[in-house]
Amino acid sequence: MKLLFVGPALLGDYSTGPGYILNNTLNTLPDHITAEVMVFRNNTVDKSEKATFFKGNIKQVVFESQLAPLTSFNILRATFTSKLVVEEQLFLHKIEEITPNFQYVIWLGSPYDPISTYLPKYSRVPVLFHISDSIFLFEQRRKKIFNTRILIAKLREKQVLKTKYHKFIYVSHEDYLLAKGLAPAEMKMRVVLLPIGIDIHMYFPVERQKRNRFVLLFSGNLSYKPNEDASKFIISQILPQIPVDFEVRIAGRNPTQAIIEAKKRYPNLVVTGEVDDMKTEYDNADLYLAPMVSAAGIKIKILEAMACGLPVLASKIAADAFAVTPHGIVRCTSVSDFIANIFHYASNHEDRMKLGGLAASFIKADWAWQVRTNKFISYLK
Repeated sequence: MKLLFVGPALLGDYSTGPGYILNNTLNTLPDHITAEVMVFRNNTVDKSEKATFFKGNIKQVVFESQLAPLTSFNILRATFTSKLVVEEQLFLHKIEEITPNFQYVIWLGSPYDPISTYLPKYSRVPVLFHISDSIFLFEQRRKKIFNTRILIAKLREKQVLKTKYHKFIYVSHEDYLLAKGLAPAEMKMRVVLLPIGIDIHMYFPVERQKRNRFVLLFSGNLSYKPNEDASKFIISQILPQIPVDFEVRIAGRNPTQAIIEAKKRYPNLVVTGEVDDMKTEYDNADLYLAPMVSAAGIKIKILEAMACGLPVLASKIAADAFAVTPHGIVRCTSVSDFIANIFHYASNHEDRMKLGGLAASFIKADWAWQVRTNKFISYLK
C-alpha cells in the first residue's frame, strides 16, 4: 500500500500539531506500507526551505508555488464563493496528476483552506481529512460571545463535512461529537475519533524522590493564545495563593512580555524560554498544570507529562477533551480546586506518586503511538 500525505510546509515542524502527527505516523508505519509527503507553502511568514524534515526513506514532493495565505479575505472567499486562485488550481491539477500512483491521500491542511472543499474531487483515489481539531469549537472557546468569526468557522466546517472524504479524523472526543452534529446524515459515519499518540520510548516515568522545593510546571508555545491565556491564569490566580518556596515553571518558546515581567513580582516564577529537552522538565516537576481557558482538542503536552508519570491538574476545558477523565488527571473547575489540589499533593507524596503511576499506565496501555497507527491503518478500508 502506498500513501500520499499532503499539507502545508509546517508539517516538517515536529512542534506543530500536524507535524507531530505526521512524523510519528510515518515512523510507525509497517514495512508493507510506503509513503510520500507533498508540502506547499500558504503562510507568508514560513521561511522553511525544501526540506529533509522526515525520518527514514520518506520521499518529499514540494509544490513550488506559494498558495494563498489563510487571511480573513481568503477564508471568506473559501466560505462564500467557489473561486480558486491560479496557484490553487495548479495545485489541484498536480494532485489529479500524481494520485493514481497511490492508494490513499491523507490531507493534513486546515478546513479554512479553499483547497479543502475540492481535494476529493481532484484526487483519483480516496482522501482522508485528518482535521484533528474542530475550528468551530476552537473559535467558540476563544470568544465569550457568538460573533462573526465563530459563525464563519461553523459554516466552513459544515461545508467541509459535506465534502466526499473517505474519513474525517478528529483527535478529541468533544471535537468528534461536535463534528458528528455538524455533518449531514449521509456523512456522519465517516466522522471518526482517533486520539493522539505518544512515543513511550521517549516519554517514560522515572523514580521521583522527595525534594526540598515543590515544582509546578506548565509548557507550550507561549505566543499561542490558549497557552498565553493559561499562563495568565497561573500568574494571576495561582501564584498569589501559593508559598514562595513552591516553584512555578513556565517552559516554552516565545514568552510574552507580560509573562517575562511577572518574574519581577514573583521570585518563585521561572520562565525558561525554549527548552531543548522537555523530558527533563517533566522529570524535574512534581505536578503539571493545565488550566486551559480556551482552545480545543487534546493537548500533546498533557499526554507527555502523564507518560512521564507526572500528575496533571486540568481545567474543565482540558479534561473535557477526553471521553472520560483519565486516571492521572484531576479535574479542577475553579481556582479554589486548583489551589486545594496543589496543597494536597504537595503534602502527600504517596498520593502524588500513585496518581503519577496511574497516569503513566494509562498512556502506555492506550496511547502508545504504534497503537494509534494500527487504528489509523484500519480506517484505510
